[in-house]
Amino acid sequence: MNQCSNIAIIGFMGAGKSTVGRLCASMLGMEFVDIDEVVQRSTGHRIAEVFAECGEGEFRRLEAAALREVASSSGAVIATGGGAILNPDTRATLCARCFCVWLRVSVAESSRRLAGVSADRPLWSSVRAESEARLAAREPLYRLCAHATVSTDGLSAENVALAVVQLWSKGCGDAGSSAKA
Repeated sequence: MNQCSNIAIIGFMGAGKSTVGRLCASMLGMEFVDIDEVVQRSTGHRIAEVFAECGEGEFRRLEAAALREVASSSGAVIATGGGAILNPDTRATLCARCFCVWLRVSVAESSRRLAGVSADRPLWSSVRAESEARLAAREPLYRLCAHATVSTDGLSAENVALAVVQLWSKGCGDAGSSAKA
C-alpha cells in the first residue's frame, strides 16, 4: 500500500483537522475517520479521561494502534490528534500509508479557535508560552511527516479543504483523480 491510499490530516490543536478532514472526505467521496473518536469508542472514555486515568503514554499507544488499523485499508481521510506525531510508530505509519497534509496554525489562531471548547483537550494550555513551546517542539515532526502543508490562519475550513484536495490530487497523480470519480 502506498502513501496515496489515504489522506492524513496532521497539525496542532485548533488547526481544524477534524473539520477539514470531514469536508475533504465529502468532496472526494471517501470515508472520514477521526482517530480520537476511534480511541474513544475502543476505550469507552473521552480522551481527557484516558489521559487522566492512563496517562499520555498509554493514550499514544492506543492512538498508534488505531491509526495502524485504519491506515491498513485505503480510501480514508484520517484526522489525527495534535500530538500523534510524537510516537515514532505513528510517524512511520503516516509516512508509509498516508499522504500527510500538515495544517499549520499559529498559537494565536489556535487559541482563538479553542476559546470555550478547550476543556476536552488535555494538553491545551491557555498560557501562551506553554502552547508556543509545545508547538515549537512538534513543528519539526509535523514537517518530517508532511507531504504538503497548508497554512490555515485566516482561511475558512472550506478553503483549507479545497487546498488539501488539490495538493493530494497533484501529489498523488491518478490516485487523486480516480478517487473523485
